[in-house]
Amino acid sequence: MSSNKRKPTDKSKTRKKYKFASSSIDPGTIGCYATCQRNKEPVCRKELLDLFAEKFLQFYPATDDSSLIISPSPTAESLSIEDSIKNELKLLNPPKNTNHNSTTATSVSNSNSNLNPNPNPNPISTINLECDCLNFFKFKKPIIPTEFIEKICNELFQNNDFKKTKYTFKLIPMDYSCSASLPEIKKLISIALDPVFNSSSSLSPISYNYTIQFEKRNFNLFSRDDLTNLINDHISTSSSLNHNFVWKNYDKTIIVSAFKNNFGLAVVNNYSKLSKFNLQQIFLKSQSKET
Repeated sequence: MSSNKRKPTDKSKTRKKYKFASSSIDPGTIGCYATCQRNKEPVCRKELLDLFAEKFLQFYPATDDSSLIISPSPTAESLSIEDSIKNELKLLNPPKNTNHNSTTATSVSNSNSNLNPNPNPNPISTINLECDCLNFFKFKKPIIPTEFIEKICNELFQNNDFKKTKYTFKLIPMDYSCSASLPEIKKLISIALDPVFNSSSSLSPISYNYTIQFEKRNFNLFSRDDLTNLINDHISTSSSLNHNFVWKNYDKTIIVSAFKNNFGLAVVNNYSKLSKFNLQQIFLKSQSKET
């Protein structure tokens, strides 16, 4: 008698090739995505935390001793920046029985909000997206993500010996974010773009050639064409200036970053010159510039 039973299958062979992220980014979060080599996400977080901590102190120098808090812990007053970074790296490797989606980062802090008796001592922190080749760094005031990232990329372009990252590829700043619903996206488009493109909001109205750069991961709520039309329609109807949507020779780049149910926007300069904020490409370009 023949058996009709199915042969057991090897689950490892039927496993999905890609891992879908279970983490998310809250609406209103600002910061920077970073792409990296596969399986090097923790190393990418480490090298960028080191770099961001160094550049935070350089770009946002403390005016006095009270304006810089080194660590969120109660004993932080005696810690150096290096010690704080070591603490952060420990947090990046939590115990296996700990649910640790968000990693409190780093070495330095902003205390510009004197109205808050307990200011958050961490202007830079990481969110573990549990997504292949992608990390996210959450920023707080005084950091403006586009300015911060552009300065870092420009330094690398000007000084080819500056490169301190090995596995990080591209930096994607996000100045504004919201939940990925149509009403919220329309509001965010106005908030993010009007100061640049709307003549009534701009201090010095100028007509720009602009392009739109999409960075989407685990996001299928809206197509690129739908979002492009939303942005172009808003710019054309809200401004009396003749802004042009182009593919080359653009003055401004609108970065659309979408991850799961989070929708983010940023407007940047020098995007093409700085190799779309790809640290590897910037480094190669800066080297060839001097040869």
